[in-house]
Amino acid sequence: MTIKLKTNSPSKKSGVQSGRLILKNHKDLRTVWCTIQRNLPFLRDRNLKTSNGYWRMRVTLPVVIVAVAVGAPLFYQVNNIATSIGSQGAIAFSSVIDNKFATVENLSTSTFNAASIAKLEPILPKGPYLRKASYSVESGDTLSDVLERADIGSKDRTAITSGLQEAGFDPRKLKAGQGLSVEAMVQPDGEKIFKGMDFKVSPFKHYRVASAGGNVIAKAVETPMQDVVVSHALTINGSVYESMRKAGVPKALVGNFLKPFGHFVDFQRDIRAGQENKVEVLYNGRQTIDGAATVPGDIVYASLELGAKRVSLYRFKTEDGGESFYTEDGKSGKRLLMKTPINGARLSSGFGMRRHPVLGYSKMHKGVDFAASRGTPIYAAGDGVVEKAGPFSSYGNYVMIRHSGGYKTAYAHMQGYAKGMRAGKRVQQGDVIGYVGTTGRSTGPHLHYEVIQGGKQVNPNGLKMSGGIELVGGDKTRFKAEVARIQKQFKDSQKSSVETTVQQVSY
Repeated sequence: MTIKLKTNSPSKKSGVQSGRLILKNHKDLRTVWCTIQRNLPFLRDRNLKTSNGYWRMRVTLPVVIVAVAVGAPLFYQVNNIATSIGSQGAIAFSSVIDNKFATVENLSTSTFNAASIAKLEPILPKGPYLRKASYSVESGDTLSDVLERADIGSKDRTAITSGLQEAGFDPRKLKAGQGLSVEAMVQPDGEKIFKGMDFKVSPFKHYRVASAGGNVIAKAVETPMQDVVVSHALTINGSVYESMRKAGVPKALVGNFLKPFGHFVDFQRDIRAGQENKVEVLYNGRQTIDGAATVPGDIVYASLELGAKRVSLYRFKTEDGGESFYTEDGKSGKRLLMKTPINGARLSSGFGMRRHPVLGYSKMHKGVDFAASRGTPIYAAGDGVVEKAGPFSSYGNYVMIRHSGGYKTAYAHMQGYAKGMRAGKRVQQGDVIGYVGTTGRSTGPHLHYEVIQGGKQVNPNGLKMSGGIELVGGDKTRFKAEVARIQKQFKDSQKSSVETTVQQVSY
């Protein structure tokens, strides 16, 4: 290594000849450093004067600068070597990883191919277990279709169908939405052995099917029921019928509610917009113990408030066994004839002179017309005997009933007759005798209703029919006590209904 230095005179001691310093070995390093200090004064050692004497202090910063200048080329070479080694290592490592993934991929592919060829079976329980599953009848299903979806074998399906028929179920009456639950013993190999089935045909009945000793046995099971009383208090919006149905009153009971009021109320004229119209009804029935369904019984109490007019009726059985509705003062709620022998209809034409809609000239209208949709039931206005039932002149399909007191009623333009309707048949007030239509001389579906007194048609709305019997003696005393009991029962039922509703909302 040769370092050129600027010197004043050659010196053998310092190893400097003609400005050129030759470094032969590491022992000459001190000599070199001393020569550098002589030629570069700012690198010379400095002395720090202290209380104990002089301390030599070397200049550190210049030494660092020289070290960096001398070591930079060496660092550059080392860095190139390290970079080269790192790149080659990364390539080698990447190659190793790629080889490992290729090995895993080959192993995975061969494993899946082997699995697809061998068709590996799922892990099954070591012993048999009981499985329960629910199924629902869909539209168009036969019983066999549902049982097949439940993985029941054809032999068991046939036995189940036969067993249900013997228990009283007709498979042809299968309805969409009916549900069944199936119990089967599943073997380790996947085979299913039928054990039993519960088939619910309605909220009130289900069939239990069991397999024992190779035989399938079915029996009908009635759902446990309990006696209940149900009450409703509602405001009429629109028609009485629609309001009661929306409030949840069963369809059959709505008709039974309206019939006795037909003696007191004209549903076409007494129900007016702008006045407060209310309904109260209390009826008994039978309900499933889970509360899912109720079979309505008889109406016990019914009240209809139309503005300032209020009529309340109570069911009561007299000592002679007769049962009927009575007003709060003990008078029979039954009149000789009903004012309106149809529900949900509109008075479209009154009694008197009018321009005939078909003939086009003025003609006496000897009855009243009630517009209603086709098929609306028509009721007998009172107890009596049918005198005529069949087509009659321009009246179309026609029925005439003879009542006591010299009265008769007639019903015309009917679509059809109630079953068994014929001359000589005895009917009771409120019995269905036919259905609204537009037969004969008619411009649309409606009921033409006539009241005949002494052989002459009279205005039904102008008649003041006498009432029935009035309770007396012991019957009247018992009736007053019954009215008090029913009123308390209605209030208690309403309170219970409110508490139940609040409880359901809170949950």
